[in-house]
Amino acid sequence: MVLFVLMHELYHWLVKRARRNTRQKESMCDRFAARALVDHFGAVVRRPDGDAADRAEWDFQDLNGFVAGAMRRQPGIKRLERAAREGAVREGNAGSDDGGHGQMFLFSS
Repeated sequence: MVLFVLMHELYHWLVKRARRNTRQKESMCDRFAARALVDHFGAVVRRPDGDAADRAEWDFQDLNGFVAGAMRRQPGIKRLERAAREGAVREGNAGSDDGGHGQMFLFSS
């Protein structure tokens, strides 16, 4: 049960990171979590009468495709690359108080 809840919440995070509409995605999150449990742990999805449900009954959307944008986005890396190109941290800054080692201090004396 804990893994189901974790996977459900992970899908909410992926939806938000992919910049998709976050409203009313509960059933998608449930299917994402159920698919993970079925694929990796052999869990069985059951109908209300207790019989095993065919996968086509509950796994009918491309859930990975819906959040694919979350996998491509790496804003932290881009920001670091841009800072390096612009020379935000330069080796041996002449006016720094670090002895010319290129470090930035939070507090200076």
